[in-house]
Amino acid sequence: MASIYWNKGEKAPKEQAVSLLMEEMPEYTDSRFWVRFESDDTSNHLTAIIESEHNATTPEFKLKRAFPPKFMGHRLIVKSVPPDYIDAIILAKERDDA
Repeated sequence: MASIYWNKGEKAPKEQAVSLLMEEMPEYTDSRFWVRFESDDTSNHLTAIIESEHNATTPEFKLKRAFPPKFMGHRLIVKSVPPDYIDAIILAKERDDA
C-alpha cells in the first residue's frame, strides 16, 4: 500500500527540487543544512541534512516547523548529523593521500 502513496503524481526535476528546498530550509531550521538526493533500498529520495548536537529522534532536536513527507513530488527524508559534518564530509574535496 505504501507504494501507492509514494508513486503518485508528477515529480519536479531533481535539480529544481534541491534548489527550491535549499531556499526554503531557513523556514524549517536555524541550524546549518544541506540538501541532496540519496538512495536507499526502495528508491532515490530528497534528503534534508541538518547539523545538530541532537539526534533527530530525540526531543532536544528542534525544528521551526515539521517537514512534509513529500516535496515537489519526491519522498523527503530528514537526517541529523553532527556539527561540522557538512564541511568535513559532504563538501570535502577529495584527498590526494587516500
